[in-house]
Amino acid sequence: MSQESQPLVSIVIPCYNHAEFVQDCIRSVIDQTYQNIELIIIDDGSNDNSVEKIQELFNQCKARFTRFEFRYRPNSGLSSTLNEALGWCRGEFFSAIASDDKLIETKIVTQIKLFSDFPDAKAIFGKVNLIDENNNFLGVAGSGFKKMDFDDFFLRNETVYAPTQFFKLQCIKSIGYKNGFILEDCYILLKFLADGGYVIQSDDIYSFYRFHTNNT
Repeated sequence: MSQESQPLVSIVIPCYNHAEFVQDCIRSVIDQTYQNIELIIIDDGSNDNSVEKIQELFNQCKARFTRFEFRYRPNSGLSSTLNEALGWCRGEFFSAIASDDKLIETKIVTQIKLFSDFPDAKAIFGKVNLIDENNNFLGVAGSGFKKMDFDDFFLRNETVYAPTQFFKLQCIKSIGYKNGFILEDCYILLKFLADGGYVIQSDDIYSFYRFHTNNT
């Protein structure tokens, strides 16, 4: 599939005090085998040198992506940052990745294919490689292939991993992120499924999920 025929995918990186990890995160988006990507990065008032680390990759990002946007401003919180980024997004699909995590290079191309197999799905999630602050491998987390509905999450305590998320953009824009929620992705997911439908939990590994000293 040529880039011209590929649907545009919006990838958002909200960053806060992840100078040690943010370049690894950005490079994992640069290295995606899928081509038609817009990357939006917002630094949420970091007080380390995250902004400088992002700016070092500015030219690579401008050359690689269909569209690249970067801004930094005072801290307003994760949900507010994600909502701000949603206002910029122009893609058909949406994926947010924390600035201390990384994507598997085939994540987007694999999820696009899975959406074509399950066009009624509201989102796709998958497994993660667990890593530490030095990129040492700690194991794999995530279940096998499932279709999951509202009850699976609300009553049966099923788990999905935020770094693997892949949504239809217009669906997530219609809901938005709720300020004050620590697990903002859980709120989005339950709102998504409250009126029916399902999401796909794939048995593919899509992301690296990092454990380090400053994890929330």
